Amino acid sequence: MPIRILEASEGPWGDYGDILRHGLSSHLEESPDGLLQLERTGPYVPPISFPGFEVVVTDGCRRQLDASGLTGFAFKPAHKVRIVDLPWLTWDLTADEPQEYPDSGEPEDYLLEREHSRELADAIGPLWQMVLSEAAETEREQADFRWDDRVYLKTHTWTGADIFRARGVGYVFVSDAAQDWLSQHFSEHVSFRDCPLR
Repeated sequence: MPIRILEASEGPWGDYGDILRHGLSSHLEESPDGLLQLERTGPYVPPISFPGFEVVVTDGCRRQLDASGLTGFAFKPAHKVRIVDLPWLTWDLTADEPQEYPDSGEPEDYLLEREHSRELADAIGPLWQMVLSEAAETEREQADFRWDDRVYLKTHTWTGADIFRARGVGYVFVSDAAQDWLSQHFSEHVSFRDCPLR
């Protein structure tokens, strides 16, 4: 039962690359209608991205996931509150540093220092937040510092969902079937790491 944690694949430029590729979902509070408030670059949007602790997919990726037979998730629209025109995919992705930095030096200012483009937001099409079920419980072994705690997924509490969250942590967990499917369809955008199981 090789349940693992789903993460983004490694990209260039550390926090700067993360903002360019994934955007932000935690900078603004949830909208009054309960939709995720997404701020990100365009025109390029990866099929699956990880802004903050959320998972956001394009319309094409959503359709593929719907047809995959995998379980544990639903979708709701992401509110594209700030989509900025920054074609960073044309930069040299093998360079040690990005082609340009925000004036402030803060990675999030790739987004916050630029104006929202309604035309670009329309052009990239619908984006969807994956709403994940809580399908297992965890057990925490406390260390001197909370960040050093060891968190175990309690496998006997797992409902069998393929892509899911677990009580007590913010991770996204995936079954063996989900790992295989995601690796087959979106290998350049995802990675997996082991999690302690009990």
